[in-house]
Amino acid sequence: MNGMHFMLNALPGILILVTAIITGVYRPKKPNAVYGYRTRRSMASQEAWNFANKLAVMQLYRLAAVLLAFAAFATRFMPLEMAQVTVYMVMVTGLIVAMGWVERRLKMTFDDGQGKK
Repeated sequence: MNGMHFMLNALPGILILVTAIITGVYRPKKPNAVYGYRTRRSMASQEAWNFANKLAVMQLYRLAAVLLAFAAFATRFMPLEMAQVTVYMVMVTGLIVAMGWVERRLKMTFDDGQGKK
């Protein structure tokens, strides 16, 4: 396994991991338009905001683990260019799936007025 190729392939996973750590340690306190998991549903109430941001951080940790494991696999078994494209496709797909999962959990947990169901 070429170390430089692995670092290039692992970069998305490392960035997602750093984002998860920063967001987990410095979790945004109040809904805002700059920082945190920001969707209409998550910003509807303080309770929804806290719930969504906690879930989003958990999903980022999971995605980072998947990306780092996949980077090791891709580095070993794929040419560099194919590995990089595939890692980024996995990252984008993972972010979309994670966002959908958080939104589904918000919808299941909160009613339309954003009070607990």
